[in-house]
Amino acid sequence: MLQPHVTMPPLIILGLAHLAAVYALFQILTSRRTVTAGWRAVGPSGMHWFCFAGLWALSAFITWIWIFVGSSRPDGDTQMLWALALALFFAVGAAWGGLHVASLRRASLRWRGAQIRWEAKGASQAKEMAGIVSAKRRANGALRLTFADGNVFDLDIHASNADAFLASISERRGEDIW
Repeated sequence: MLQPHVTMPPLIILGLAHLAAVYALFQILTSRRTVTAGWRAVGPSGMHWFCFAGLWALSAFITWIWIFVGSSRPDGDTQMLWALALALFFAVGAAWGGLHVASLRRASLRWRGAQIRWEAKGASQAKEMAGIVSAKRRANGALRLTFADGNVFDLDIHASNADAFLASISERRGEDIW
């Protein structure tokens, strides 16, 4: 039985937020990750997966409480307003996190020796570590690697194996790029 505070406009907005998380899940499931024997790979870490799955689980739980349980306290209306806001923010966060996981999987960043390969815009990119001319932190926390030919790659420093990748670049260049 729906609670009396559940009205159509917030229910539709919350449904759209959960639909965005479903879209992110679809993107994750359809993202193709290139796995090549002998190459080390950078991909989503446990933090990325928890961001997606954990936020979506919290949102689903709070949504269920908002729709079916409600609150019998005197300040129940305020509680349910906050529950709606939390469910909405967690669902949007899950969608964002899922799309980030999908983009990390699609990029398929990998390296072997001094060679780097990744997928960008449907094409495979291959570069040498010696071709990196700069590495700068961006406002979103990523490390932008710029190559001599103008190509760039934004590395999520929290991704799985990103630290080993950066250590390999620093070792081959003879200087710490991080």
